[in-house]
Amino acid sequence: MNKQQKQEQEVVLKNGSGWDCYLFARDIKGADKEKLQEEVLKNGSGWDCYKFARDIKGADVEKLQEVVLKKGDSLDCYIFAKNIKGADKKRLMARYNELK
Repeated sequence: MNKQQKQEQEVVLKNGSGWDCYLFARDIKGADKEKLQEEVLKNGSGWDCYKFARDIKGADVEKLQEVVLKKGDSLDCYIFAKNIKGADKKRLMARYNELK
């Protein structure tokens, strides 16, 4: 990551949304994925967490799943259960059934 990208990352971490953090982690080689994931966990939506778990190597599936279970809608729970390796399908589908 070059100097400009490091500065951009700081701006994204300070002012960006969960989606912004996901995109930065996905698109910028050398991005601090752990810091960006922390912001996604704090401020992201269920969809942001799903995308992070799906697309970012080394993502903490368990932590991201917890946010999906708390903040996500039925679709978020369903697609997380269906598409994320290591997801707790039983819990996610139970939540899906509660929300639909």
